[in-house]
Amino acid sequence: MGKAAIDSHVGTPKHKNFARLIEQNKRIDFSKVNDSKSDTSLVSIVIDDEPSNNLSAIHSNPVIEEISDNISSDEKNINKRPANNFFIRRKTIEAEILWCLHVIENHFSMNSVNKSISVLKKMFEDSTTAQNIQLGSTKLSYSCVFGLAPYFQEHLHENIKKTTPFVLCFDESLNKVSQKGQMDLVIRFYNPSKKEVESRYLTSVFIEGRATSENILHHFLKGSSKLNMENLIQVSMDGPNVNIKFLRLLKEYLNEDNKLIDLGTCGLHVVHGSIQTGHKAAGWNLHSFLYGIYWLFKDSPSRRSDFTGITNSNVFPLKFCHTRWVEGSKAANRALMIYKDLKKYVENPSIIFPHTTSSKNVKNGLKDPLLPTKIAFFSTICSDMEPFLTKFQSNEPLAPFLFNELYILLNCLLQKFIKKTTIPKDSSDLYKINFKSKDIFLAYDKINIGFRASKLLNEVKVPEKEKLLFLQECQKFLISTVSKILERCGLNHRMVKGLSCLDPNIISSSKTIAEKRMQTCLEILNDKNIISGEIAENAKKQFNAMISLKEDLFKSYKKQRLDHFYEDLCRENYADLLKVIRILLIFSNGNAAVESGFSFNKQMLIENLKDNSLIAQRTIYDNIVLCGGAENIIVTDNMIKLYKQANQKYKEYLEKERTEEREKNARQGEKRKIEMEIKELELKKLKLDLLKKTELESIETRIKLLKKNL
Repeated sequence: MGKAAIDSHVGTPKHKNFARLIEQNKRIDFSKVNDSKSDTSLVSIVIDDEPSNNLSAIHSNPVIEEISDNISSDEKNINKRPANNFFIRRKTIEAEILWCLHVIENHFSMNSVNKSISVLKKMFEDSTTAQNIQLGSTKLSYSCVFGLAPYFQEHLHENIKKTTPFVLCFDESLNKVSQKGQMDLVIRFYNPSKKEVESRYLTSVFIEGRATSENILHHFLKGSSKLNMENLIQVSMDGPNVNIKFLRLLKEYLNEDNKLIDLGTCGLHVVHGSIQTGHKAAGWNLHSFLYGIYWLFKDSPSRRSDFTGITNSNVFPLKFCHTRWVEGSKAANRALMIYKDLKKYVENPSIIFPHTTSSKNVKNGLKDPLLPTKIAFFSTICSDMEPFLTKFQSNEPLAPFLFNELYILLNCLLQKFIKKTTIPKDSSDLYKINFKSKDIFLAYDKINIGFRASKLLNEVKVPEKEKLLFLQECQKFLISTVSKILERCGLNHRMVKGLSCLDPNIISSSKTIAEKRMQTCLEILNDKNIISGEIAENAKKQFNAMISLKEDLFKSYKKQRLDHFYEDLCRENYADLLKVIRILLIFSNGNAAVESGFSFNKQMLIENLKDNSLIAQRTIYDNIVLCGGAENIIVTDNMIKLYKQANQKYKEYLEKERTEEREKNARQGEKRKIEMEIKELELKKLKLDLLKKTELESIETRIKLLKKNL
């Protein structure tokens, strides 16, 4: 090859590419290259930079190819490193978020993370993600409050905006940590993405001072401040008089154009309360006895041992709850089961009872020979009511079943003590029953007190007069129970009756009744401007057509969520009817969602837990339950973004607190300064008054002296 050929070759792209590689080889860590003669010659070739004499060697040298491959690999690693770091960092953040959710789901303390993360790193020493996790109690806390909770709240409000009407449920309880009243708010709405009705935790507000109707209204509006209250169509609550007044004040606040529809107070509370009212009217003291026998053996190994030794029984009383009377049937049944053993234990002379009210109630109760009969009757009434409570202790859309179930329950109770001929067939006539008229009642010996109570009454050895008195008390019990349900339940509200048009059992038994009740619903919704007249007309026609064409589906209806049932049924050809049904199904049948939240609060409450931390944990937990577990929650880009911003928001929060603390201290300092100045001036005034008084006395003395010398 001549010089001209070589000069020509130097200008080719192929040569330039190799020359570039050789130049880059000067930056290679040669410790990675095998120590050989060829390596040494290569180094001299590269450093001496003599391409004319060694080009063929360079092109054919296998080490060059290896180094070129190494260079290419290193270049790729260098280029990939930022991307790898990004993915490692993202995986680490996802792991931290999932651990935060895991802690909230299982109600672990925030401090538990300090140890658990160390154990996690030890368990997975070969995992880059595990080793990179940086999560302590403080970070966990502020990440939940300022990162995850805002994300879930934002997502909730986005879903609420997609639908128009909504229902708010609320109830209050004592927060034992902050020693303030805590009002939990739950929102019910139709979620179009899931095509079902949802009951979601909205927020909590903390009430300081007495829970008056005005105070409740103030905090209710505070908790719902982010919502468009024009779309509120129902407030679900329990039935104290203060809440009734609150609802009246709320309607006044929302003015005459409010869309609120009244379905009465929570049916669950009404039924529980009616048993208590009936028990009180009968003049019995069963609750004290049932409560007393439980606490007699609670946390007392010695008394339990004595009881077992005397009776040869290991069966002990169950707890009786003062607020959930219907559930007292379990405690009542257990008391009947061990009644003879209890009596044997109490009458044993070797037993020394504590001087407590519970012990006295137990002794006094056992002196009553009719006590087992009363307990058996009480248990029977509770058992009759329990299916109603079990059915409606749910967040599913069950309001369409409320009317029929209430009517069945009342009929069941009325048949126990009223002549069948006088029991009204129309629900509206139930309110016309005159319980003061003796003509409507069954004879005392015909009252249905239940099989167990009847058997015990026949066996007990007491005068007939006492048996008659017991039956009279049973009648009073039933009258007061039924009266309380009628007074507080929503059976006399038009919408409660109207909603039953969506009950498949009503539709399959009488299409005419279903059509009339749908007409009632449409009239109410149209009067409240929730739907237009055009939609109401179309919905009416579509409903009448649907129940005629789909008759077999209603007859074959089994236990299925009503929202799922009607979504499948109205998917085609019934667009306006489906809009109406979605609105009707969000009406609340009770406060089950709020009540269940109180048990979550108890699990989360710890000392020094701040209000915003509790709200954050409830918000996160609500979403975890909704998704079926922390592992099912998808970590989105927006969640990661808010999680990463949590630290800065936490710092801003701390700075805000410090600023407020400084301002507070400054105000207190200024106040103390003013108070001190006031005290100084008052002292100065007092001194001047004393000096003035002394001078006046001196002047008066001088005047008297001068007068004597006249």
